[in-house]
Amino acid sequence: MNKLRLGALGLGPRGRNMISAYSSHEEVEIAGLCDLFDKNLEAALLKLNNPSLPVYKDFDEMLDECQMDALYIAMPPTIQVDYACRAMERGLHVLCEPPCTYTTDECWKLVDTVEKTGIQYMMAEQLRYGYCFKQWREMYDSGEFGKMLFVEGQYTHYEKWGFYTHRETGDVVTDLENFEADKRYSDIKFDTDKKFQASDFTTNWRHDTFSHPIYYLPHELSPILSVFNDRVTEVTCYGNELEVALMRTEKDAIIRLMTAFSTYCHSGHWFHFMGSKIGVESSRIGYDDFAISVPLLWTKDNGWEKRPDWTYAHTDAEELARNSGHGGMDWYPIRNFVNMILHGGPNTMDVYRAVETAAPAIIAAQSCELGGVKLQIPDFRAKYGRDINKAYKI
Repeated sequence: MNKLRLGALGLGPRGRNMISAYSSHEEVEIAGLCDLFDKNLEAALLKLNNPSLPVYKDFDEMLDECQMDALYIAMPPTIQVDYACRAMERGLHVLCEPPCTYTTDECWKLVDTVEKTGIQYMMAEQLRYGYCFKQWREMYDSGEFGKMLFVEGQYTHYEKWGFYTHRETGDVVTDLENFEADKRYSDIKFDTDKKFQASDFTTNWRHDTFSHPIYYLPHELSPILSVFNDRVTEVTCYGNELEVALMRTEKDAIIRLMTAFSTYCHSGHWFHFMGSKIGVESSRIGYDDFAISVPLLWTKDNGWEKRPDWTYAHTDAEELARNSGHGGMDWYPIRNFVNMILHGGPNTMDVYRAVETAAPAIIAAQSCELGGVKLQIPDFRAKYGRDINKAYKI
């Protein structure tokens, strides 16, 4: 196989941006596009500057006709597992956007399908590839942290989200009174002259997600677990407009995670790792260009020291990475997926890591609904056996 023939399912703003990035990879050939809405397909063809690409509105038709080796899926977490499993059962390697699902049953379905088919599944969570996490992972592996005791992560991001999607056109609006267009869809012509009715719209995945903001914690849990090779075993959670989960891991670390998306607040990620020997913190608020603080290192001898070199972006990154989204981190799932399929490289976010970031979020939401009771997280690897120190290595 000289090039990876890649199909794409789901061409909203995220799907369009990522498939455009894929098209810039010298070892990728875009094989076809599939989406329910004509507007999304037209916008994707325009972005790729390739009007002759095969397009489909029916996924079964795409599976039958499109000549592809792998499928990139940018569909809502509420429905993407079925598409992923159907693709893998047809022999297609799959790359999905996070979170992978909102149910533990679908976590098991993903694991079972991968085990049954032997096909590669990867989740495209990008924050774990930040340069600072690479440095901290190396420090943990060398013993500098000692035992990991306590970790904090939070993700807050308030915007006027588009919670409603038109059933026929795919237009996304922020409210059902003024029908204000979601600015993330600015590359699509909005039907401003159309007389919309509230009944024309259905709630979309953002509406479903932000009813329990903790559902979106895989973006925090993924980089955290990548640093010290661990998994969550139990969780409790409380919430109001935001939600806070407290977790224990298999290696006996305690993790506190907070997420908020529908209340006015500052936006950005923040992380804090406390080992028995040293502690580290990321910058606060946004990625490198928008940070309002510098990363920090704490040691017994020197106290707190500034570490401005611990950025999200890799200073030695290739140009394609620097030009990709999310502080340059979007490129690494792309590069690693292609390297895995074409050259036998490692699966850096395999099905186990994917469900081990999704299940704690799912069960945290259940805990919140039950008033904060402590709940257990399934061990999705136990069925097949594992060595934790080998299984979680990147």
